[in-house]
Amino acid sequence: MIVCEVGCRSRSLGRTLVRLLGWLLRSRISFGVTSRRGLSVRARLFSVAFAVAVAFAVVGGMAWVAAARVGDLAADEHRVVNLREAFLLADVQVAFLRGQAYETVLAGTVLEQQRAGDELNETVVELEELQTVIVRDTPADLLADVIVFRNDVEALIRSVQDVSRADELPEPEMTSALGAIDVQFDSLNEQLGSVLGQLRQRQDQAILDTAAARRLAAIAVIGASIVGLLIVVALLQRSVRWILRGLRGVSNAAAALAAGDLTARVHDGRRDEIGAVGLAFNATAESMQDIVRRLAEQGRRDAFARELSEALEMADSEEVAYGVIARSMAAISDDHRMELLLADSSRAHLERRVEHPNAGAAGCAVESPFACVAVRRGSVTTFSDSQALNACPNLRAPTDAPCSAVCVPVTFMGRALGVLHTTAAVGSQPDTEEVARLTTVATAAGVRIGTVRAFDQNTLQATTDVLTGLANRRSFESSVRRLQRQHTPFALVMADLDNFKLINDTHGHETGDRALVRFAHQLRHHLRADDLVARYGGEEFVIVLQNTTAEHAVEILTVFRQRLAEATSSQPPAFTASFGVTDTSSGHSLAELLRHADSGLYLAKARGRNQAVIEHGPAPDAGAMDRAMHPAMSADALDDLDLGVITHEVA
Repeated sequence: MIVCEVGCRSRSLGRTLVRLLGWLLRSRISFGVTSRRGLSVRARLFSVAFAVAVAFAVVGGMAWVAAARVGDLAADEHRVVNLREAFLLADVQVAFLRGQAYETVLAGTVLEQQRAGDELNETVVELEELQTVIVRDTPADLLADVIVFRNDVEALIRSVQDVSRADELPEPEMTSALGAIDVQFDSLNEQLGSVLGQLRQRQDQAILDTAAARRLAAIAVIGASIVGLLIVVALLQRSVRWILRGLRGVSNAAAALAAGDLTARVHDGRRDEIGAVGLAFNATAESMQDIVRRLAEQGRRDAFARELSEALEMADSEEVAYGVIARSMAAISDDHRMELLLADSSRAHLERRVEHPNAGAAGCAVESPFACVAVRRGSVTTFSDSQALNACPNLRAPTDAPCSAVCVPVTFMGRALGVLHTTAAVGSQPDTEEVARLTTVATAAGVRIGTVRAFDQNTLQATTDVLTGLANRRSFESSVRRLQRQHTPFALVMADLDNFKLINDTHGHETGDRALVRFAHQLRHHLRADDLVARYGGEEFVIVLQNTTAEHAVEILTVFRQRLAEATSSQPPAFTASFGVTDTSSGHSLAELLRHADSGLYLAKARGRNQAVIEHGPAPDAGAMDRAMHPAMSADALDDLDLGVITHEVA
């Protein structure tokens, strides 16, 4: 009964809680059991807090209801106790009324009767007031008995008042009236005993109900607290496990990423704060993977560039560099056609110097550096389709199959050398890595080829006479010493244009220079390929005829002088040359051979010029011979004459 009453009193609170829970479920802010991915961490924590609040509300409500019930039972108990005390007091008052009634009837004097009547009236008043209290506080189930008791009390009061107001009654009537009053008193006592018994039972039951209510309230509060605590703990454990599972996934992915697994990702798929952290982690991992990929590509690119640079550094000629570039093409791609087009010495034409060793040449139709779009732009140029409107016109003929192309200009110190050209099918053009490697090859090739060409040009300028294109004195001496180290026999010839000063004075220095160039051309044209010809200074030349004696050299020079005369006769001014000849049998050092050859040249000049003279002995006294040829000149003037003595400057 008590439980039912507690449930009834908490019905409104339960309905309110049910409505609130329904709204929360419709709003997807549940306790974490309706949706695994639809709740955020905040919602789950809110659900835990809400569960705690609901548990406190339920426990508090049950405690309030139980306390109210205990209070009601305690009030009932107190009311029953007060009512029982009132009935006991009424019993006393009725006993007083009975005694006062006898005292009034049996009073001897008027004064005693008056005093007894006053006391009787006071008792009657008190008894009436007490009956009013009793009727007001009596429970409904005892009210009928109490009303009967009250009516009997009122009847007793009237009987007592009637007896007390009678002045004198015969003794039999008085005895009969008192007997009737005694009967009424006895009936009231019986009724009062019955009511007191019921009130005693009611008091005992109220005490038992109050104690039971207290026990039930304690049990209900403790049970609700335990149930609420279990619900909160279960919900908190579920939420914590759910949160930790998400954090564990992020932690495991982070540990894998830290261990070097760049493919580690968070695959929980949550749509909450932990899911946001997972997405941020995945974005960071993607960024790191992209950075590592780009660093790896850059590392491979740098390694390729380093290997290519080292290989090209060992290339001491363009042909060797071409071989390195061909191998680098094969390393870049196996199926993309490639070619290296370089400008010739005139820089007006492009020539194919290197092609892919396996896939072959790209077949670009460009003819000059200026006609190449990539060379004009000075940057890498890509064409996705040769049939496109903005495709290079030199890429493919209209009848050929469409293709894609990448053109990389080859430069050296800002000067265009050519273009590195590659083609592929449309849609399969080289990727970013291949384009980067092509750029590396073009840059390294430009640097190495430009350096080799510059070095060759500088070497040529350092070892070649600028005017005639022949070897200069330093290069000649180096070549002769190399022959001497190899013990190669040779004939050494010193040649000098006859009357060269007269040519300059008569026709000008420009004509004199043309005479020197024509003489050098005739020497290169009529002598053997392995013979060495050099301009030694001014109009003086030296010739080395390998594996040749001085006598054979004179025969060769005789033929040469005839051809020189024929060549100069058709293109004036005509000139001749004198030759001094010696060979390795007349000396060991270059200086000694030069002195002999110069002595022979001196003799050829002295004997009338345009002839070759062999000299194997010591050089004659130049001063004596000059004075013999020019007796009118002083010795100092003869020394200033250019008579073939080796005092000329190096060209």
